[in-house]
Amino acid sequence: MSQLPVGSLVMDRRSGCTGILTDVLSFVDPAAEPDRRHPRATAFVRPPEGGVELRFHPEDLVVLHSECAHPRLEKREDGTYCTVCKSKIYLPA
Repeated sequence: MSQLPVGSLVMDRRSGCTGILTDVLSFVDPAAEPDRRHPRATAFVRPPEGGVELRFHPEDLVVLHSECAHPRLEKREDGTYCTVCKSKIYLPA
């Protein structure tokens, strides 16, 4: 459905929001009015530091960084983060 690589850091051109692309799929918004409930391509993006996943039109996304290898890590009070893509890194215990 999409040529956007899952796991990439992306930015929505309309809002300027950035995040990690988790999936692109055909989605029917259950909150839409019944006559407007139609499947449409939807990109699911989560904020790099975690939080609520957001939905965007895939054609409005641009890839900022693909497949980050997390070269620089930073320890914070709430966990470890990549300084390049801002993702929270879950290290094995």
